[in-house]
Amino acid sequence: AAEAVKAVHLGGAGARYLRQLTPMLFACAAVGDPVSLRLVERQAEEIALLVELAARRISAPDGTPLALGGSILAADHPVLMEPLRARLAARGLGLDARVVTDAPVLGAVLDALDRAGAAPGAHARLRRALRDSGEPPR
Repeated sequence: AAEAVKAVHLGGAGARYLRQLTPMLFACAAVGDPVSLRLVERQAEEIALLVELAARRISAPDGTPLALGGSILAADHPVLMEPLRARLAARGLGLDARVVTDAPVLGAVLDALDRAGAAPGAHARLRRALRDSGEPPR
C-alpha cells in the first residue's frame, strides 16, 4: 500500500497501475479493512448525493432509468453497489439503477451507424468488437 501511495503522489504510477488500485481497494474492503471500507462507503455516499441532486433537479419520477457507468461502477462490486443502492433507496429515489459496462463511445458510434444507414447486424458486430477488444470501459 505504501508503494502505491508513493507511486500515485510522486508521479511514478502509469494508467495500468492505477487501474489495479480499484480491485485492490475492493478486495481489502471485502475482507473488512477499516480504511478501505471507509473509502468505499464515502464513495457510495458521494455518488448517492450526486444522483439525488440530479434526480430532484429534473423531478425524475419513480422508475426512471439511472445509468451507473465508469470503470469503478462498471466493476459492479457488491462492496460498493450494496451501500450505494441502500443510500439511493433511503433517499426515496425510485430510480431503476443499471450498471453500464459498454464503452462510453458506443452510443456515439451506434448513432453514426444509424445516420450512415448501416446494414442490419452492424450494431451487434460493433458491440461484439468492443467487448472482445479487452479494453475496460472508461
